[in-house]
Amino acid sequence: MDDSLMPLIPIPAEKDFADVRARLQALEKAYLSRKEDSPWSTVERPDGRLFDELLSLSRDGLKLVQKNREYFLTHHLYDDGMYWYRLFELISASAAGVKRTCAQKAIQPDSVSELIRIVVDMSEYAGAVFCIRGEYSVMIDIHKRNQEALSTLLYAFEDEQYFAAAKTRESEIGLNAIFRADKCTFVELSIRIAKRGIANYERKEKH
Repeated sequence: MDDSLMPLIPIPAEKDFADVRARLQALEKAYLSRKEDSPWSTVERPDGRLFDELLSLSRDGLKLVQKNREYFLTHHLYDDGMYWYRLFELISASAAGVKRTCAQKAIQPDSVSELIRIVVDMSEYAGAVFCIRGEYSVMIDIHKRNQEALSTLLYAFEDEQYFAAAKTRESEIGLNAIFRADKCTFVELSIRIAKRGIANYERKEKH
């Protein structure tokens, strides 16, 4: 077979993610719950163990994507078997649970900072297919889940050190693509949404 016709990673691509997907599924089972009258799953009791596991899964998931970097820069991130899609959703639900239960002190700040950096790293891959000449023409669903994970983390922990960590990481890895509709970068958009949420939360608390 001509080497040029061989796939860059095994087909189906998600085989590389079998182990981390199993671990993610176990974590979802342990922490996610859903009320009968709601389509959304929530994390009712976020704790330090949950965020330790989220960080571990994020580290390992990023390594797997980086191992196959060229593939994921030219293919949809969905090809990981929906691993990162589900992990982004669990990160968002966990951060929202922290905000709702005021559990920020139970989570190690270093873990939050590293998780934020990894979520920023993943934006390079989540939006790669639709990044043309330094501009995102659209935001596909998995890129939206990526952005929601970052903005919800920033909203939940609302500290300037985390805003700075996200900005620094985006600059370090050279992510300067702009969303056509919003005229801002991935991190800038996430911070804008997080600050809007913080302002709305504070207004509600006053009433």
